[in-house]
Amino acid sequence: MASLDPITVPCPACGETITIPVSATPGDRRGDDSIEVHVGLDHDPIREHVEQHRTGGVMTVDQHTCPRRAETGRDNPDSPFHGSGINLDTWHTGGGLIGQEDAGLSCSYCGSLHPDRFMELVREGWIVEPTDKSYKAYLGKPLTAGEKTERKEKWLARFTDDEIVAGAQARGETPEQHRAGLAEFYDRDAHVNSAGMQAKFYFQHLSPEQRSEFIELHNSRRMAIGTPGYFYTRPFFTGPAAE
Repeated sequence: MASLDPITVPCPACGETITIPVSATPGDRRGDDSIEVHVGLDHDPIREHVEQHRTGGVMTVDQHTCPRRAETGRDNPDSPFHGSGINLDTWHTGGGLIGQEDAGLSCSYCGSLHPDRFMELVREGWIVEPTDKSYKAYLGKPLTAGEKTERKEKWLARFTDDEIVAGAQARGETPEQHRAGLAEFYDRDAHVNSAGMQAKFYFQHLSPEQRSEFIELHNSRRMAIGTPGYFYTRPFFTGPAAE
């Protein structure tokens, strides 16, 4: 067996260069007196590098252990679940909701938007859409003024002239007064309108400092909250206001 020049490959997770030994072993002689040569790659360096990732021996800025992984015990290298370990998760594009990559990077394990990006967009006025889960919310891009006007006009156009007249007579109003009342009702009860859910977020990813900022933005009414305008299921790290 003869040694050949090794080859190098970059680790897709951390970028570190892995050197792989290459060997050549002569095989059977062919009919034309040539000899087959079998080239072999030593995969041990790759296995050892992967093991370092699995046990936390190698880590980059983009690597982390998803807190939702930890909740199920899959952060334990000795877990019976396949693919368990620490620092196995990265921030990448393409996870979460369809089109979420336009909002930012997502966790490779749970698909949550990056917490720094989540807080940045909340500060910018993106809509935090409540859910019935204490650990989850969605983010929606706010509508432009033109989009809000168009949506309001479409809603008002649902009422026929006959319905406007009937509603006005029932309330002792003119048709113009009733139509104006519907417009006021829409403005009052529409809450914050978003152009659709663009990203999902799991609150477990927030740091203690980010949780405090989230609460402050909410309590100071500097957070845009989607329908119904409040968290009908409170985030797990919050509590009722002190009396």
